[in-house]
Amino acid sequence: MDKIFVINNLGEKEVFSPTKLYKSARRSGASKELASRVVNTISPLVKNGDTTKNIYKLMKGLLLKLEKPVGIKFSLKESLRKLGPTGYPFEIFMGELFARYGFQTKIEIFVKGICVDYEIDFQAVKDKTMYLSECKYHSDSGSRVDINTILIAYASFVDMDQGEYCSSYKKQGGQVKRLVVTNTKFTNKAIKYASCFGVGLLGWHYPDNSGIEHLIDSSRLYPITILPSMNNYLLDIFLKKGIVFCVDLLKWNEHDLTKQFHIDANIAYKILAESKMLLQ
Repeated sequence: MDKIFVINNLGEKEVFSPTKLYKSARRSGASKELASRVVNTISPLVKNGDTTKNIYKLMKGLLLKLEKPVGIKFSLKESLRKLGPTGYPFEIFMGELFARYGFQTKIEIFVKGICVDYEIDFQAVKDKTMYLSECKYHSDSGSRVDINTILIAYASFVDMDQGEYCSSYKKQGGQVKRLVVTNTKFTNKAIKYASCFGVGLLGWHYPDNSGIEHLIDSSRLYPITILPSMNNYLLDIFLKKGIVFCVDLLKWNEHDLTKQFHIDANIAYKILAESKMLLQ
């Protein structure tokens, strides 16, 4: 059988791989039987020049039709891209995610260096280690965090680490580390440089088996943007109330959610039903 070439998110040609589709479905919670069924349905439809974006869109639609909870989970990467367009909702989400993992967190703080002051997207403290974290949000699925971002993050940390804020924390027996967090992937050069100079990285599928998707899946702390019924208007309402996780929506019943947030009863019903379905 002739190879089929598709266009990936970077705009590059690559050989179409049914195995990748299968693994993606399995990571979203599909059974072996369901994953195989989806791949066997989608694969014959793929033509030379198709984009992986459209292929995965077809796959998402099929999963939502066959087993909705799996289809919703399949949208995790897309849901992180919806925490925009400014990237501030992504900062809120990451701060809350770290907090649920037992960190003491603060959003948007200013840290004095020796030379200048710096705005930190979020600070996370646990076990006498303070992480000064930089969030790099990207709305484009093909974007990558490159070495230039890590260079800047490290250079600013060198200044901050010698400033009063960090020095005071270290005098108390703590240590300070730099962390760069993204909803997408890092380039190989960025990873190598960060490894050499001790800059922590957290992104999609990085570190291996400990990436952002793993932290979310293992804790079931899915962002509210993963819900099919969620839109920008509702997102703004919930974020203003500090609600970023689907599980937090289940604190209300349909009537109370409608009354508390002044939203349509049908929408409230859909949001709660989808949240329950996702977390069951």
